[in-house]
Amino acid sequence: MRNLLILIILFTTYSCKQENKISIEPPTNKDFERAQIFSKNNSTDSAFYYFNLSKNAFLDKNDSIGAARALVNMAFIQNDKGDFFGSIETSLESNKFLKNENNTIAKKILTSNYNNIANASNSLKSFDSAIVYYKKAIKYADNNEAKYICYNNIGDVLISQGNLKLAKVYLEKAIHADSVDNYARALNNFAKAKYLDDKSYDPLQEIFKALEIRNKKKTILI
Repeated sequence: MRNLLILIILFTTYSCKQENKISIEPPTNKDFERAQIFSKNNSTDSAFYYFNLSKNAFLDKNDSIGAARALVNMAFIQNDKGDFFGSIETSLESNKFLKNENNTIAKKILTSNYNNIANASNSLKSFDSAIVYYKKAIKYADNNEAKYICYNNIGDVLISQGNLKLAKVYLEKAIHADSVDNYARALNNFAKAKYLDDKSYDPLQEIFKALEIRNKKKTILI
């Protein structure tokens, strides 16, 4: 009975796959800014429409970075709506505009695109592909926090594959995240991996700590 309770808590606390939205700075335009407003209000259809208009406006000005930025946001929306194949296709299209770019913003977009492709692949249960793309995201990540996000995601995939010992290696890196939200996700996954690898291990203290962090953040946001 105790083991059943632990498993229920492990798999129902909250989703441990890190969200796609890694912060990306300008370029921008009026359509992009309008799309952001719709996105913040969860009007995703309108947001997608204006991100597409924004992409076209960027292309009219030969702004490849802007077009890539608009496309990655479109890919995020497709992923959130469950259009995983479409999301992967849009992220790959975004990457095409970054072939000749080697600046900080381009690297952020590439990191987000590869993370998005990996998340979509994970949702499609293409676990090997997901790991490949998470590692590509790490390659372009320009800060440790972005890497910790990917380490957590790789750990999550490895748990799904039953490769628990390697999952723990990645998750032990992921718990160094500075963001409390990223830390909570990684801690929950780390506890899950340790318990599934050794049923005598008691993960409840770590699980409840991760849940407490999440609940505190919700309280602050309200």
